[in-house]
Amino acid sequence: MAADFIPQSLKNLALWLQKQHDDTAGIASSIGASAAETTAQLGHVDALLPLANDIVALQEQIDQKLADLHGLSTTHLPPVRQYIKRGKTSTTYLPSVGEAMDWIGDNNEVDASTSRPILEVTALQGRVRIEGRKPGFEAVNVYTRKKGEVAWKLLAVRKRKFPTYDETPLTTAGVPEIREYMLTGVVADEEIGQPSEIKEVVFVG
Repeated sequence: MAADFIPQSLKNLALWLQKQHDDTAGIASSIGASAAETTAQLGHVDALLPLANDIVALQEQIDQKLADLHGLSTTHLPPVRQYIKRGKTSTTYLPSVGEAMDWIGDNNEVDASTSRPILEVTALQGRVRIEGRKPGFEAVNVYTRKKGEVAWKLLAVRKRKFPTYDETPLTTAGVPEIREYMLTGVVADEEIGQPSEIKEVVFVG
């Protein structure tokens, strides 16, 4: 089966639609398309193009905001933590204040050697969104495979922030497939602890 010429990832789809918008009129005569056919084609393209561009822009904004938040957190969270720590050692501090302000942490320390990452996956248009938490780990490695395969493929190395995305195209264009995902914890460049649960999605491209 020949590969579909319409891109599956949203970013590539938006670029492809823009090309159709820009160039369709110029090639109409060379393929024998009438004015009415060309107008109809552009109507279909232009119905999709703005929304595709909006979604891509929003995804890029979210990714940038997450990166900004991570960078700012390294600067601003330590003094926030220090303020709370000083308050909790004050002679006038009341436990009820800590409870009201959500200043009471989990007293159980996480042992990375026995911990496991937490994974959630969601199939979207043209890609799979991967969310995770890494209790006790510095980062996680992301693995994927098609359901029924034995070997895992490494999709992302030492991920410290989420979400991340799998934009691998369908093995056979137009044929949905079940994909499985797994996370492993990483400390000091070594995989450690228990792997996450295996989560699967039906990816339709």
